[in-house]
Amino acid sequence: MLRIIVFLFILRFHLNAQHHFFIDFTQVSYDQVTVKAEINSQYHDSIDFHFPKTIPGTYDILNYGKYIEEFNALGKDLQNLKHKKINYNTYRIYQPQNLHLIVYKVNDTFDTLVTENNIFKPAGTNINAYRNFIINGGGFIGFFDNEENQPFTLTLTIPDSLDTFSAHPKQTLPSKKDKMFRFNYKSYHDFIDNPIMICPPDTAQFHIQNTKVTITCFHEKGIKVAHDTKLQLEKSLKAIGNFLPQLPVDQYVFLIYLKDFEPQVSILNSKGKFFKKIKVLFQLSGMSFGALEHGKSSVYYLFDDGNKSFIKELQSVAIHEFLHILTPLNLHTEHVGNFNYINPIFSKHLWLYEGSTEYHAGLVQIQNHLLSIEEYFEKYIQEKLLNAKKFPIRKMTFAQMSQNVMLPKYQKEYYQVYELGALLAMYLDIEIIHLTDGQKTLKTVILELLNKYGLNQNIPEEKLIAEFVNIVHPDLQKFFDNYILGNQYPNFEEQLKKVGIIYQRVNFPSIPVVIIDGEIVKIQDKAYKVFQIGDHVTRQMLDDACYDAEGNLLSDGIITHVEVIRNGQKQVIHFPVRTKMGEYQFVKNPNASQKEVQRRKIWIGQ
Repeated sequence: MLRIIVFLFILRFHLNAQHHFFIDFTQVSYDQVTVKAEINSQYHDSIDFHFPKTIPGTYDILNYGKYIEEFNALGKDLQNLKHKKINYNTYRIYQPQNLHLIVYKVNDTFDTLVTENNIFKPAGTNINAYRNFIINGGGFIGFFDNEENQPFTLTLTIPDSLDTFSAHPKQTLPSKKDKMFRFNYKSYHDFIDNPIMICPPDTAQFHIQNTKVTITCFHEKGIKVAHDTKLQLEKSLKAIGNFLPQLPVDQYVFLIYLKDFEPQVSILNSKGKFFKKIKVLFQLSGMSFGALEHGKSSVYYLFDDGNKSFIKELQSVAIHEFLHILTPLNLHTEHVGNFNYINPIFSKHLWLYEGSTEYHAGLVQIQNHLLSIEEYFEKYIQEKLLNAKKFPIRKMTFAQMSQNVMLPKYQKEYYQVYELGALLAMYLDIEIIHLTDGQKTLKTVILELLNKYGLNQNIPEEKLIAEFVNIVHPDLQKFFDNYILGNQYPNFEEQLKKVGIIYQRVNFPSIPVVIIDGEIVKIQDKAYKVFQIGDHVTRQMLDDACYDAEGNLLSDGIITHVEVIRNGQKQVIHFPVRTKMGEYQFVKNPNASQKEVQRRKIWIGQ
C-alpha cells in the first residue's frame, strides 16, 4: 500500500512539474542575453521546441526564431544532446529522454537587421543594457510540441536601478545583488498576452470605474513624461467608461516606449538639406510606430518630436487599443482563443476584431464630445470612404482577405480593416439600430455576446454571424451575405440617410478669373470677357453672387450679376454662373423625419 502511495505522489509531482526559464538582464553582451530553461518533463521521442511564427493581434509573418542563436540542449550530465534547426522557428531535439537544460542566446528585434519580415516594434523586443528591456514573449521564450496550455515559470534578474512593469503579477525573490522577480504563467498564451517592460520607474495611475490604470513610460532621453501622458489618457479612458456600462478588466497597464526623434524632426523643419530630409523620411517610414493590444495591457512605440505631440496622438490610439478588451480579447472564435503559433489559422471576422474596434474608437470620441461632429466625419469617415473604394471587392471578399491575410496578395489589403472594415461596422451599427427600432446597437449586441460567451469560451467560427442575426433580426443576414461574405460594395450614402445624414459631393462657384488683392489680374475664359483686367471685386463677392436669396447655389449657365469698381466708377456686370464639383460633405438633413433624427441621436448622440 505504501509503495502505491509513493508511486501516486511521484506521478502527481511529474504531472505538476513546470519548466522554469531564467533570464539575467544584468549580463548583456552585444545586445544579447542568454536564456536558460530547466526542463521538468520527460520525453521519449524526438521533440520540437518552437518560437512563434506570429502572435495574436498581428497579421504578418514575424519569425521570432530568426533572432535566436547558439541553441543547445543538455542532458542531466550537461552533455550536449543532438539537435537540429528545422526552420526559422523550430529546433528538433533527438533522443531527449535525458533532457535537462535548454540554453540559447537572444538578439533584440529593435536593432537586429534582417532582410525580410521586420517585426512591428510594439510586438518586438529591446535589449539596452541598464536602460530598457522589452519582453514580448515570443522573442525570448518558446514552447514544446502541444504544450501551449501548460504552465511554466519565468525568473528575471535585473539591474537594481530598474524595475519590471507588466499586468501580470510577480513575486519578489531575495537577492544579495540586483533584483529578482518570478512570474508564474498558467499557459504560453498567458505569457504572450502579458508583455513586460523593464526600465527606470516613470509611472502614473488612476481609476476608471473599478479598473486600475497604470502608465509606464520610457523616454530615450530620460525625460519623465508619465504624468503628462496621464492627463491625456485619463480623458480618453473616462470617455470609454461612459461608453461601456462595465469594463471587463480590473486593471490595465500602458507600456509606452518613446523614441527621441527631435533631431530628425529638426532636419525636416530646416531649410535646404534635401538629401538629409530624404534620409529622415526613409528612416521614419521604416520605424513601425504604433501599438499592440493585449488582454490587460498594450505596448506603444511612439516618437517624441520635442514638443510631446505624441500625447495628443494617444487620444485615439489608446481608445482603439483599449477597446480591444471587447474584441477579440474577450469575444472571439476558436482561431483566436486557441491561437496556433506554428501554423496560424486566421478568422474571417476581422470586420469585428479590427473593423468594429476602429469604428467604436471614433464613436467613443464623438459621443463624449472629444470630437465635434465635423471633426468626426472628417477624421473618421471622410478619409476612410476615400480609401475604402480602393479595396478590390470584385477580386476578393472581406472575409477572404481576413482568412488569407498572411498571403502577399491579401496582406497588401490588410490596412483596409481600419478603412473599409470600420465603415462596414458603421453600416452594421446603423442597420442594427434601424432593424430594432433603436432598441439595440452594435455595441449592445457585442456586450450581449460577451455576457453569453466571455473570455474563456470561443464562439465557433461558423456560428458568429448566426449569433448576430439571431440577436438582431433575420434581415441582418443580408448585410453579411452581401458585404462580408459577398462581393458587393455598400451604398453608404443611402445608409447614412437612415440616420438623417446627407453624404454628397457639394458644388461650389468657380468663376474663371484670377483676383489678387481685390483686383482682377487675369481672365481665364473668353466667355467671361465681360470682366476687364483692373476691375476691383473680391472673390467672396463673386461667389455670393452665385447663390439665391435662400442660400441655394444657382445652376450652371444662370445669368447673375455683381457690382465692380471700374475706372473709379461702380458698374454692374452680368455673367453666367459656373460651378465645380467639390469633395463629399456631411450635413444633417434639415428635412429628416423624427425617426431618422432619433436614430442619429442613438448613433452618435446628437
